[in-house]
This record gives sequence, C-alpha cells and structure tokens, in this order.
Amino acid sequence: MDRSISICAIFFVVILTVSMSTGFIVPQEQKSATQENMRNPMVPSDSYTPHEPIIIHSNADFSNQGWPGDGSKANPYIIEGLHITADENCIEIKYTSVFFEVRNCVISSTVASSSSGIYLASLMYGTVRNCTIDSYHRAGINLWYANNCTLINNTASFNVQSGFEIHSSNDCILSNNTAFSYRFGIYLWSSENCVITNNTIDRGILIRGNSVSMWLHEISGNMVNDKPLGYFMNLTNCTIDCSQYAQVILAGCTEVTIEDCIFRDISRGIQLGFCTDCVLMNNTALGVMDGFCLEYSDYCTLVNNNASGIRWGFHLEDSDYCTLVNNTASEVGTGFCLESSYSCTLTNNTASCCTYGGFSLSYSSSCTLTNNTASWIVDEGFHISQSSGCTLTSNIASWNVIGFHISHSSSCSLVGNIAANNSVYGILVSYLSRFNIIYLNRMGDNEGSNARDIGTDNVWDDGISTGNYWTDYCGEGTYQIDEGSVDNFPRIWYTTFPGLCHPRDKLYFVGETGNWLIWKPYDISHMNYSIYKDGDQIKSGMWNSSTDVIAVSIDGLEIGIYNYTIVVTNMYEISANDTVFVSVVIAPVTTTTTTTGNTTTTRTDEIPEMVSILVISSVGFSMIVISIVAIWRKRNL
Repeated sequence: MDRSISICAIFFVVILTVSMSTGFIVPQEQKSATQENMRNPMVPSDSYTPHEPIIIHSNADFSNQGWPGDGSKANPYIIEGLHITADENCIEIKYTSVFFEVRNCVISSTVASSSSGIYLASLMYGTVRNCTIDSYHRAGINLWYANNCTLINNTASFNVQSGFEIHSSNDCILSNNTAFSYRFGIYLWSSENCVITNNTIDRGILIRGNSVSMWLHEISGNMVNDKPLGYFMNLTNCTIDCSQYAQVILAGCTEVTIEDCIFRDISRGIQLGFCTDCVLMNNTALGVMDGFCLEYSDYCTLVNNNASGIRWGFHLEDSDYCTLVNNTASEVGTGFCLESSYSCTLTNNTASCCTYGGFSLSYSSSCTLTNNTASWIVDEGFHISQSSGCTLTSNIASWNVIGFHISHSSSCSLVGNIAANNSVYGILVSYLSRFNIIYLNRMGDNEGSNARDIGTDNVWDDGISTGNYWTDYCGEGTYQIDEGSVDNFPRIWYTTFPGLCHPRDKLYFVGETGNWLIWKPYDISHMNYSIYKDGDQIKSGMWNSSTDVIAVSIDGLEIGIYNYTIVVTNMYEISANDTVFVSVVIAPVTTTTTTTGNTTTTRTDEIPEMVSILVISSVGFSMIVISIVAIWRKRNL
C-alpha cells in the first residue's frame, strides 16, 4: 500500500509539473475574427466569392447586373457574400432611390488608397450590414449625400483616415459597428438627425457642421478606447465629471464647465459646437489628433489646459469673444489656431516644438495676443494671415524659422515683442499687407535678417520718437528695412534673448519615485530663476553656466494634474518662461492583450486562477488514483 501511494504521489507531481509548464487548460471555443467583430453570425470565410469592384450608378443597374431583389422595402436588392480587393472604391453605388442591402462582404486594399471600401453617394435607402472593410482605404464606409441609410454590425479596421465617414447625409443610423482607424473612428460632417449608438471605436468621433442642427444627434452607448464617449447637448449651468469619458463633445450647451480631465490617443479631446459661456480648465490631451476644438462657440474660456499630438493643440473656428490663458501646446502641428474668429484674447500661452506654427490667426479680426511665447517652431512663431485689426504685445518668438509673419493682413499692431535667434527672419511683413504699425519690438540674432517688409504703407515707428530695438543698428541715423520701409527712430539692443529647452510633459503612476523635471537654459549672461507649482513658488536660485541645468523633483504628488512653470530673468531684465504639466494617475491593472486579425482577446489576472484550477484538478485526479490502487491492493491481500 505504501509503495502504491508513493507511486501515485510521484504521478501527481508529474501531472502538476507538466500542466503548469505547458499552460494546459481546457480551451474555450474560439471565434473567428469576423465573427467576433461583427457580433452576429456571418458567412463562413471559405464561402466568400471573389469579385471585381462593383459600380452601380442607377436603379436599373441593380437588375441589369443580376442582383436579386426588386428594390422595394420588403424585397431590397441584395449584394452578399463577396470578397473584393482593390485600391479603388470596391463597392460604389450612386444616384439611386431604391432599397438595397450590402451584407456579409469582405473588402480590402493592398496599398494605401484615397478611395473608400464602400462608397454610397447621392442616394437613399441603403443598408450595409455585417461587412468587414480591412486596411488601407481612405475610409471604410463613406456616405456622401446619402440619406436614410443604415450601417449596422460592420467592422472597419486600419483605414487611412476614418472607419465610417458621413458627409451631408441626413437621417442615417450607425449601430453596433467597430472601427480601428488611423485618424477618426466616425467622421460626421454637415449631417443632420443621425443616430449613432453602441459603436466601438478607437479614435473617437469628429463632428463638424455650420448649423446647430448638424451637431444635435442621438448619440449614446458608444465606447472609445474602452471608455464611454461623453456626448452632451443643450446642457445649461453645470460641471461635467469627465474622468469616466475617453472623449467629450458639447453641442448647444451654455455655461458648462469641463475640468481636470485627461484624454489620450483619440481624434479630438474636447469638442464644442454652438456653445456659449463654457469653461475648459486644467484639462490635458496627450497624443491626440486635435486637443481642444471650438466651432461656432462664443464667450468661452480656456485656462491651464495642455495639449500634445499631431495637428492642432487649440483650434477655434467661427468662435468670437473667447479667452485663452496659461495654456500650453507642444509637439503638435500648430499650437494655437484661430480661424474666422472675432475679438478673441490670448494671454500667457506657450507653444513649443511645433511642426508648422506656434500661433496662427487667419480670416480673424480684432484679436489680441499678449505675453505669449513661441519657441522651437519649425515654421513660424506667430502668423497673422488674411486678418485685420489684430494686436500683438509683449510676445516672444525665439528659435523658430520666422518669429512674426504678417501676410495679406492690414491695420495690425506689433508693439513691444521680442524676435530673437530665429533662423530666417525676426519679423516678416509679406505681400498685400498694408497699414500695419510696428514699434518698440526687440529684434536680434535672426540669421537671415532681423526684419523684412515687402508689403505697402506699413509703419515701423510711432511717428513721434519711438521705433524698434535692433542688435545690428550702429547708433546713427535711421534703420533701413526694405525699399520704402524705414524705422525713423531706431534704438540699439545690446543683449541676446534668454531661453529654455522645453522638457516633455510628464505622466507617472502614483507612488512612483525618481521623477524629475529638468530644464536647460541658454543665455550669454547669468539668470535668476523661480519655479512655480500651480501658481505657488517652490524653488528659486541663480543659473550661471550654459552647462548647468535647473531641476526639480516631482515625487510624492497625489493623483491629479499639476502645472509647473519656470521663469528665468537675465541681467537685462528680459524674461523667458516655460510650462510643463505633470499628470499623476492610478497604476492600471496588469493586462495582457493578444490580437489576431480583427479579434482582440484581453485576459486580466487569469494566470493565478488557471494555476488554482490545475492544482485542484490534479489533486482530485491523484486522490482518485490512490483510492483505486488501495481498493485493488485490499482485494488482492
């Protein structure tokens, strides 16, 4: 008996060891990629019929091409079970008024394409159901002037721009679809009265439209990056707790506040359309296409927000009397962009390391920019284009290609700004720019030229006794800028401009240590510095050498978003500043994600549970074996 038990114990150990080393467990039934993403039964993958692209441009084309159905609501034309691969529109249907349905099809392209997988235009009563549009098309499914259409249970993955694009299409339904795209999950443009429910999208929803009805839709139950989409319309006088949302959209709202939110890896962090007196405060958008976007929204205030991403940090279009204070945009295309906006005020904002521009105003008027900083911009620090009556005062443009650029603009004022260390021009006034006044600005060490003026009737002094400061002025006579442009009262600028290399915004998990912010100053003289956290000074000192850095520890912070601002001032009382946002978040639960095709399976903390199952199963099995051996031995004694 003892020998039998020993044998069984050894057998148990072997089973347990093999089970744990191989990860043996009874597998669940696996779903195909198509079945998983469509959520409804699909045509088996081996039964799709290869087919050339389909073009239908009239009602008669359905029957002429042999598609079953008669075009009625009860018996729509059916296109079904096809596999089409092409870099053009794989299914293109236009100019029809009959009912039809495209279903259970697989659409793809082998190269990046400007076409769409399924393109429906200038029609009505179309349905696309249970289709997969996979890879490289500009849009998975594109509706263009297509009314009363339905998209249900489709998957659009890894298309160049958007999963589902709805342009000038009214009364459409998008339900239970899945989109994995490079820019936008759903792009809803100039469309009215649409229903968008229970979709799963990884880059969020983008809405555009020049009337309030194009912003008011039935939008609910949608998930963006595993968090709900926050869509709110016609709210008044409230504060939104957006910690639970991956993206927030306000439509037709008044006196709504959005604060202390973090948005990541989506098309747009916060969108406002036709809103009034709303406040965006202490929000952060990281790795986004656009950070904060306002369209047709007046008297709104944006304070202490931070954006980094791809295209725009802050974008205001047709939005008047808005105020932006202490916001930061870094590593985006354009930091702050105002289009067709009137009487907006930008104060103490910072744009750095941008690809196209720091501050861009176009088709705007009577806007005021004061104490803003643009540095390390690949193109222009400040660009005023097709605008009039704008005032720029005490702004700093350094280490850009062009510091300040006025183009096709009139009656603007540049007073008391600094343009230094730019690689081409400090201030450029280009063609068709007239009646602009420029004085008390400091220009120095701009490699191409401190200033150029190829416009007409622009004035480079106050007409009385004050012109601009120039590092290349010798101290005698006037300062010639270009033929017909002269500073009659120039002054010598004896110094260069101090600066700071902008560290990246910081995010760490609460409780982590070893987190620092490090700035590298640059100037020919020594500088005093002060560091502020959320407006309170926490450190100050003297910087003496170009080899030294200024550092501050940011360990020990609680969960939240913190504004760290450094101000440096050189011996000539010229200052520069930089702002970095620090986000402290809860450490996520350990998650392992395995992706196969279009199917994503996520397992969280499963290993301990699996091991427990194996141990219990092995013990039970061994006990059975021991019992059988004991009975056998007893019967043979």
